[in-house]
Amino acid sequence: MAQNRSCPSCGENESFTQVATTTLNLGEKTKWRCDACGYRSIRIGSAIDTAEA
Repeated sequence: MAQNRSCPSCGENESFTQVATTTLNLGEKTKWRCDACGYRSIRIGSAIDTAEA
């Protein structure tokens, strides 16, 4: 699965590929990797997104 989003490392809108998914009691934890630079981000449900930090 892939999605376009803003990459904090590249500074541009890039394609991110989903690399892992786990279910937690807070929600679904999904790991993403930027195809251009390799930057990794984690999203847990809709409450936590490290790409926006």
